[in-house]
Amino acid sequence: MKLVKYYRIKSSISSDVTGVKSEKEQLIDFVDFENNTPERVSKYGVNHFELLDDTFDMTKFKAHVQANETDVLSSVFLSSDGFFINNKLRTILEEYKISNYRFMDVKIHGHQCADWKYFFLNIESISNIDYKKSIFVINKRIKSLRKPEFEKEINSPINSFKDLVKENKRITKEEGVLFSSYPKKIVMDEYFDLLRPEIDTVMWCSEELKRRIEKEKISGVEFMELNVEEVFIK
Repeated sequence: MKLVKYYRIKSSISSDVTGVKSEKEQLIDFVDFENNTPERVSKYGVNHFELLDDTFDMTKFKAHVQANETDVLSSVFLSSDGFFINNKLRTILEEYKISNYRFMDVKIHGHQCADWKYFFLNIESISNIDYKKSIFVINKRIKSLRKPEFEKEINSPINSFKDLVKENKRITKEEGVLFSSYPKKIVMDEYFDLLRPEIDTVMWCSEELKRRIEKEKISGVEFMELNVEEVFIK
């Protein structure tokens, strides 16, 4: 097995980057907001595990009046399903290996957006983990509060994501809401530079792709340390 390094990657809401005060997203509403219904708001706001279908209208997004034009736009819409990216980043990403994905044409509305050209990089949630070879333990839910003395083994076998969800429910019930399972070691079946693992709500980015994004000075993204001690590829 090969040891690899991943980071979590998400769009930035830093005012210094986005131009929007109060740390809010750049894409904030539909241009035809008068047509909003609870169903519409929910459809674009919840987490979709599969690729989006053609019933999603990607032409009605409205930018905040203060929003800067960054390589990646932060959004209140579809935030767990992918990224709103420009052609500069798309060209870079096409050189790397991405898990099940598609590019969707997007229309952004706003007084400053006449020349903006963006795509939505939609990434499907995938099962890419060998749970039998991975190691999950119990500890504090918040990473900064974890200590070796708090750590406990999980006695039940974790053979699937379903087993992990079931175990987390048991932990919350028996140990309290401050505790949860977390992966000490993840073994993945296949290598990707950008993926959306089913165990996380945030995308994972390889160290190689992270370096390229930083080298090309791609704006509008943030990287965070992964909540996993070790990741291996078979």
